[in-house]
Amino acid sequence: MAVETPTTASTDVTDGCIRIRLHDVAWDTYVALRDQPSNNGVRMTYDNGELLLMSPGFRHGRRWNVLCRLVGEWTLERGLPLMSGGDLTMRIKEKKLGLEPDNCFWSPNESKLRGIDEWERRRDPPPDLVIEVDVTSDSLTKLHVYAQLAVPEVWHDDGHSLRFLRLAGDEYEESTHSVTFPDLASADLATFFDRTFEDEENAIVRDFRSWIREHFDASS
Repeated sequence: MAVETPTTASTDVTDGCIRIRLHDVAWDTYVALRDQPSNNGVRMTYDNGELLLMSPGFRHGRRWNVLCRLVGEWTLERGLPLMSGGDLTMRIKEKKLGLEPDNCFWSPNESKLRGIDEWERRRDPPPDLVIEVDVTSDSLTKLHVYAQLAVPEVWHDDGHSLRFLRLAGDEYEESTHSVTFPDLASADLATFFDRTFEDEENAIVRDFRSWIREHFDASS
């Protein structure tokens, strides 16, 4: 991976996630790195010359996969539309910002993306929901980028607890209930999500499905 020589650089390995921080990286260098097919497995966050490269580890993958499966189960059982954007690269050239989430979804705005092959920031709505799983504070540093993209909701998991964050002005504030799925409380979802390393994934999803059917009418 060839980049311009940064003024400083640091490397960190936490819970199997490798993070490399580069400083004074030009926008064009970031774009070239991001668009290089060999870097598809690397998550990048760029903020005015600061570049964080992250390779997810096993623990990270387990948590975001379970969380995404719960999102899918909720929408399926509640009869809601859903479109996943995966780790979609979102960039704002004029502000020199760019990043990928662990996953992102459209539900209220799903119909506006139907039939579209490539998401374009100036044409298409931002994701209704972004998921960020991180055992460090890196995800929190991404929030101002998501705010610039006008993403209305971020679910942030720090490896220990899950928080629903809603956009209020140009900042995010914690919320007890989801903006995207107003009937869903963070405490209720956490009851199942917290079992990620205790139970088998399908068992967690099945129990979540049973809970939804017990508490909600899918037709409502």
